[in-house]
Amino acid sequence: MRGAERPNMSKSPITYVMITGANAGLGHELARQLTGSDVVRIYLACPNPDKGAAAAAALRAETGRNIFKPILLDTADLTSARNAALALPQPIDALVMNPGGTDGKTPTARTDSGATYLVASNLIGHTVLLNTLISENKLTKVALLAGSEASRGAAQLNVPRPQFPHTSADEIAGVIDGSYFTNRKYNPCIGYAYTTYIGALWMSAQARRHPALRLLTVSPGGTSGTEAATSMSTLGKVRYEKIAMGAARYRTALTDPEYRSGLFYASRAGKLTGPMIDQSSIFPDLADTAFQDNAHEAVGRFTR
Repeated sequence: MRGAERPNMSKSPITYVMITGANAGLGHELARQLTGSDVVRIYLACPNPDKGAAAAAALRAETGRNIFKPILLDTADLTSARNAALALPQPIDALVMNPGGTDGKTPTARTDSGATYLVASNLIGHTVLLNTLISENKLTKVALLAGSEASRGAAQLNVPRPQFPHTSADEIAGVIDGSYFTNRKYNPCIGYAYTTYIGALWMSAQARRHPALRLLTVSPGGTSGTEAATSMSTLGKVRYEKIAMGAARYRTALTDPEYRSGLFYASRAGKLTGPMIDQSSIFPDLADTAFQDNAHEAVGRFTR
């Protein structure tokens, strides 16, 4: 399979982890599952301090381990994303960038960065978080960005494959600020599909720029109990897996170096659950390095 090579692909313990959106859903379940490994500290990055503290307390009670520490992070706020990275008292081995959901605001509602709320919370804030961790030498091994089968199109959800006339940096930037949809069909699920597609391209570009790290995109699949699943369930008849299965996908890709840097892993063609494969075998545009670099350039316009 294609992807950026990593010098050392052998397994090594992951001891310090940060998970965004960890107060509920997939993030909370992943934190619970990781307590059975070598992890000694899990930072629960949450936008609300009270919810973060409550999540940490609940996980301590569920697992009997005192390894959970809440940290304030609002991914729609670039300053908050930078501060969360800088606040870490030591480097982390792993970062899991969990989805911000299919925000119901229209594509004309934007954050201070100029990105729509949907793109800011799912992607732009996460790119600032990851870039800051890398520049501060605070990430040592692996980072996962949440993806979605909608990125390659999902008939079950009535979501078409994201397509651009040229996949230029300007077109991609138009999705980020919402202007691309001025005269095109739009709903939050279509916006989410384009956002996760751009995110997968961006992560592949980052993987080529940072070959000492393992940087990849992973879809939790069709998973019940998440905000995105609730929104998308109205668009088609979908069989959803339990949330534990979605979190297990993250956990597997996080800890198994066979999941290679630079690739996007999700379900097989026509599926929203089940075994994961490299999505460029379904949607070749994902492996186009020019498109990846255009996504990298476009995202950079909103993070300066």
